[in-house]
Amino acid sequence: MEIEKHIGVNQLIGIDKPIPVSEYLGILNEGLREYYASIIGEVGQVSKSSRGHVYFSLKDHKKESVIYCVIWKSNFQMFGIDIVDGMEIVATGYPDIYEPTGRLTFKADTIELVGEGVLKKAYEELKLKLTGEGIFDVAKKRPIPEYPHKIGVITSIHGAVIHDFINNLGRYGFHVKIMDSRVEGQQAVRELLLSMRSFRKEDIDVLVMIRGGGSLESLMPFNNEALVRGVSNYPVPVIAGIGHHLDVPLVSLAADAMESTPTATANLLNKSWDRAEHMVQRYQREIFNTYSHTLSETRFALGQSANSIQVGLNTLINYYKEIEYTLKSNISKVFFTIQIKRRAMGEITRAVARHFRRRVKGAEEHIGRCWFNSLEPCFADHLLNVIRKIDIFDNIIRLNDPVRQLRLGYSITRIGGKVVRSVGDVEIGDLLNIQVADGEIESQVKGKDKNEQKG
Repeated sequence: MEIEKHIGVNQLIGIDKPIPVSEYLGILNEGLREYYASIIGEVGQVSKSSRGHVYFSLKDHKKESVIYCVIWKSNFQMFGIDIVDGMEIVATGYPDIYEPTGRLTFKADTIELVGEGVLKKAYEELKLKLTGEGIFDVAKKRPIPEYPHKIGVITSIHGAVIHDFINNLGRYGFHVKIMDSRVEGQQAVRELLLSMRSFRKEDIDVLVMIRGGGSLESLMPFNNEALVRGVSNYPVPVIAGIGHHLDVPLVSLAADAMESTPTATANLLNKSWDRAEHMVQRYQREIFNTYSHTLSETRFALGQSANSIQVGLNTLINYYKEIEYTLKSNISKVFFTIQIKRRAMGEITRAVARHFRRRVKGAEEHIGRCWFNSLEPCFADHLLNVIRKIDIFDNIIRLNDPVRQLRLGYSITRIGGKVVRSVGDVEIGDLLNIQVADGEIESQVKGKDKNEQKG
């Protein structure tokens, strides 16, 4: 015969003697926490304590089973469901034994309505209430900042939603911070509110809440009154990218901007950046076109100016060449005239001297020595000396006449109108003017050699 042995709590905790009731209930409650669950039933026996906690029962019609429940004030206000007798709800929490009475109570963390009709009615009632308060007024909505940079995102990091959002964000240097949160079921309300509270401490330009589409039941967290009011009063603009089929989530209506897909939400954030990029590209094209056009016009103008300058310069050079040629020609004519006048003056001087000598000699022959003898001896000697000096000067003039020297084969060399007297007066390449008996010769210095002086 087999004897079934039971292991008692005392043995599990290593105590052989009996334990107090309170300690035993504490051990039970520790174990009951592992039975966290969501239960569905009909509400009954609803009552509120002075502290705002709500006590009620949930009844199973099929087996006539009843469990007593409580939801604390903070959680009750969070979900905004005014539970009444006969209402069917889902409560999520864990069982607990109340030590003073030993009564088993289900401590509900969350409560939610059951049934499409009930949910629809609650949705419409809350929408009407918030509309009356102006929560959804267009005038209250803030514009999405131009060129947003720091983006806060609240969504579930599991699934395709976050990947679609990130993949469609433009490469504009966005700084994106993501907070993981449930987005379905009443338990999501608490996490969504906590995420919004956390982002209040962050430096962000805009807050984004995104999730995929779903039924009215699955979207109920985004129809929560506390969450809607939180979005309406948030310190920075809020974009709601929540998918829906028929009824727009109240959070989307309260947000400053709403889109129905993660991709559309990303494109909204890209919008001002895309516009700026297109403007930059347009200005870039305009600048390049203007630069190219200006460069072409400048090149053409420079070409025209260069041609005009070249023509003007050539005209000026030709004009100065004509002036130079005329000036040189006139100088040569003047110089030649001077030479002719010099020769004429020499001839006249010599003719005067000859005429004077003939006159004197003729007078001497005509008058005879008697006339000179009749003069004072000193005056006669003086006159003879003058005649002799005139004779001497005439010979000197004839011997030193440049024209006579030129006729003998000598020449006079000038550079710039100055007589060349030494090889040091000229440089290689200088133009020389060489005067000979019957004209002038222009020459160029090809070389020079200075004679050594003898001691």
